[in-house]
Amino acid sequence: MKNSLKSVEGFYNDINDQYTDYILRCVPRYAEMQWAIMHYISNNLKPKNILEIGCGTGNLTKLILKNFPDANIHIVDISKKMIDNCKNQFQNYNNIKYHCNDFRNLDDSIQNCDLVLSSISIHHINDKDKKSLFNDIFMRTTNDAILCYSDQFSSYDNEIYNKNISLWENESKLKGASEDEWRMWMQHQEDHDYHATLENQIKWLKTSGFTNVECVWRHLLWSVIIAAK
Repeated sequence: MKNSLKSVEGFYNDINDQYTDYILRCVPRYAEMQWAIMHYISNNLKPKNILEIGCGTGNLTKLILKNFPDANIHIVDISKKMIDNCKNQFQNYNNIKYHCNDFRNLDDSIQNCDLVLSSISIHHINDKDKKSLFNDIFMRTTNDAILCYSDQFSSYDNEIYNKNISLWENESKLKGASEDEWRMWMQHQEDHDYHATLENQIKWLKTSGFTNVECVWRHLLWSVIIAAK
């Protein structure tokens, strides 16, 4: 049985100081995936209100601030240490509101968002909660809003899935991940993660009301999805 999101909070509190270095070693093409999240947003979109789900230590937040400096930004994370890290890092910005809570229960003040972004966070909740989250995002966004997020996905075929895991391990170790770090990541997956297929998430997004849903970037088990109303 998977552990609760409370234990996810503890995990990320523990690795807060080393998070970015750890992610760069253990998540394949992480920087490219971050770039893709921002790249595929329409140039015509001028968001006034942005929601970031699972901000971590602010790696995606930096790109949001660079690309949309005039927007009001809500960033959400369950880890207090991650939120405190972001508060310290972005203390000179007055357009960010910080929410330290479970993103399955977003604050009522988060409404009328034009853009919702997330980087490798949604796989921490089960399939039922993913569907509820997509419904909630749809209801909190404007008529021309865009949701764009990266995540880790599963596969319908176990052999393909295992081959991707093997390639992922090789890539991570070539980037400097130790055997202990790799084992920690695999244990974290076992304890906390709920990986759905790419096809199912696209289906759930369409069921929520998003009309144009597409995978715009993919590598091994990692993908970026963009969904527009």
